[in-house]
Parts: sequence; structure tokens; C-alpha cells
Amino acid sequence: MSTTSSPDSNTLKNASWLVVDGYSSGALYAPLLRKKGYSVYHLSSAERGEQADRLSSTFVPENYDGVFEHNGDLDHTLNQLADLQGLSHIVAGCETGVALADALASALGLPGNDCELSAARRNKLLMAKALLAKGIRAAQSFEVSCVHELENAEHVLGYPLVVKPLSSAASDDVYICHSPDEARTALSRILGKTNALGVFNATALVQQLLRGTQYVVNTASVAGQHHIVEVWKDYRFDKGSAYIYDREELQPRSAHSQAIIDYCKDALNALDITYGPAHIELMVDQEVPTLIELGTRPAGGIQHDVMVDAQGFSHVDATISVLTGDGEWWQRIQQSCAKAVYAVALVSDCDGDVQGYKNLDAVSALASFKSLTGLPAVGARLSVTRDIASQPGLLMLSNNDPRQIAADYKIFRTLETHGLFVSSNIGQ
Repeated sequence: MSTTSSPDSNTLKNASWLVVDGYSSGALYAPLLRKKGYSVYHLSSAERGEQADRLSSTFVPENYDGVFEHNGDLDHTLNQLADLQGLSHIVAGCETGVALADALASALGLPGNDCELSAARRNKLLMAKALLAKGIRAAQSFEVSCVHELENAEHVLGYPLVVKPLSSAASDDVYICHSPDEARTALSRILGKTNALGVFNATALVQQLLRGTQYVVNTASVAGQHHIVEVWKDYRFDKGSAYIYDREELQPRSAHSQAIIDYCKDALNALDITYGPAHIELMVDQEVPTLIELGTRPAGGIQHDVMVDAQGFSHVDATISVLTGDGEWWQRIQQSCAKAVYAVALVSDCDGDVQGYKNLDAVSALASFKSLTGLPAVGARLSVTRDIASQPGLLMLSNNDPRQIAADYKIFRTLETHGLFVSSNIGQ
């Protein structure tokens, strides 16, 4: 990988970045960029849907040199941004900012992803079609708006199959269906609903159920050159109608599969992604990868400090390094030996009101313990975990010894079984 020198201080004084919807992991852009000497501005899109409160809770206005609102009129927004000095980069902080970031970069003549396939980077049916058009493996997919169209899809796909929104995130309304009755129930829950990203579900996606081992690949691209930032092996609990997140394990760079890397780069090219981060989910069956979905934004839920300690960088600051060409993240790879990392999703099997916690001291005493975030507040409602939005926390484990981290993971699941939350409703 070629590198260039870091921008000098005089260049940085006149350079600025715009972050569109800098929520979730995208909130990391501002402090990391300002630490490097850049000015950073924020633009809120009009598209946040049911996630508005959760996303907004990650927003820190004081981290920005200026804050703007998009009212749906691109020309109006461009006029708001006209006086920004040295605007050189526009990035989407999360999924809701992707289309607007593409449109603004194109209108301003800045590096970005071409708008022609912008919809295909959000709509999962168009995404699959874009890959198939380039001869790249993708799941068989159908868009349906009624039971009759569902019947046509199930005739081709058979069972089991997946029914989900065309454009959503965080496993929102994703159903694994084993029978026509289950598929019809799933369809009725999706159609006519405004999903978690604020998109009205006029239709749904019906897709073949992919089998194998799931992987997550985080990348950063510039000028069409794709760099693999990290690869995670994904484990989930099979709940019949859904896969509930269990854990993701960071894969050593020496163990990266060339087949996975090549496939991801082909998928990025098929979607004309030349700039910025991507978060890619794929299923690998007998060493054959197939795309589940792809987002042109940072991976969600990044624990920056944990990842810097483990490997020298997170997905966000690796992206910044790639886009600025400073080569820092690559130098860190050469200089350090990455630790083992598990991102462990907490799982609730019960509903109830949280009155307190227990066993948390035992969790924090684990040799591999790094952080435990996202716990519901005392008095909040604890729901049965069905998707990312209902998982009651995220545990990060990291250790130089893979055997130790595996042992600590098993201890944690045992503690979780004995209860982490106190509630009279759920008897813990």
C-alpha cells in the first residue's frame, strides 16, 4: 500500500469536512478530525425515522465548528454551505446520511460516490440486482406488495426464506419464514409501516435464506482503491424466525480469506463505491461468499478506545487516514500485533421494568473485560431481544491470549443466564 505524508499545518488551517448525520459511530469523526487540525461541520438530514431519539443521543454539537439542517431542498442546503472555507471531504456518519452525502459531493464537485447507483446502496433489491448485472453472486430477491406477489416469490425460492424491508437497518423487521403462514404474517407486519430509518414500506423484500458462516468486513476506499480495515466473524443465535446477535470476533489479518477480500472488492466496484467507508455483511458457504447487505458508512457500535488499544485504529480513524492519505493506520498495522477482540451482544429472554443490576462486578472483573455499554437505565423497560434495537447492551472483551478471551466469554454467558438485571416482573 502506498502512503503519502501528512498534510502540513498550513493546509489544515483551510481544510474542512462536512459530516452528514454524524450519529452512532459517525459521531467519532468530529473529535478525531479536530484533533488532526481540521474544521468539522455537521449537517442533519431529514431522514431519521424511529431511530431519531437514539441517534440524536450520540450527537455532541460542541464537537463541530458549525451545525446545519437539511430541509429537503438541496439548493437551499448548498446555499447554507456556500461560505464554508476549504470544504474538501463530505462523509455520511450513518445510514440516513448516505444519499444526501452522495448528492452534495456530486453537486460541489468533491470526491464521492456517483449518484447513479446511490439508491442501490440503500435499497437491498437494487443492491442485489447491481451485483447480478456484473456477474457477482447475490441472493435471489423479489419485491412484493401483496400476497399474490409473495406466492410468486415463494414458488421460486421455496422455504425457508427471508422477508424484510427494502431499506432499513439494525435487523429491523427481518423475519426468517419457514412456512406460507409465517411469510404472510411477516409481510403484514412490514407493509404500510414506516420503518426504523423513516422510510415508508410500500413493498417488502423476499429473499432466499443464505446458509453458512456470516462475516462482517469493514473497508475504506479512495479514488477507487479499496482497503480492508478489518474482518469479523459473526455468530448468532437461531431463534427460528430470527437470528439474534451473539458475538463478533475480530479476525487476525493473517487469517483473512482471499476469497472474501476479492468478493468484497468486486461488490464495491459493482455498486460504484470509490470513496469512503463501507460496512459489508456476507454469508460464506464452503468458502463461497454471497452478499447479505452493504452500507457506505462506518460500522455501527464502534468502541473506538477498545479498537485502538487492540489494533491501533478503529474503522472511523482508518477511514480518515485513507481519505487524507496520511498512511497512519497502515503504519500502525505494521508496528503492532493485534489482540483478540469479541463484541458480545447482551440478550434478554424476558420483559420487565429494570429495578437494578447484579453480577456486574463479576463481569468487570473478567481478565478480558474492556467495556459494557448500552445498559437500560433503572426504571426503563427491558424487552425480549429480537433485533439490535432490543439488545440490552454490548460487552467488549479484548486479550492477547485467544484462550483467555474465549473462557471469559463463556463465563459471561453463564453470569447472564443467572441474571444481570433486577426486576420484580421477571423474577431476577
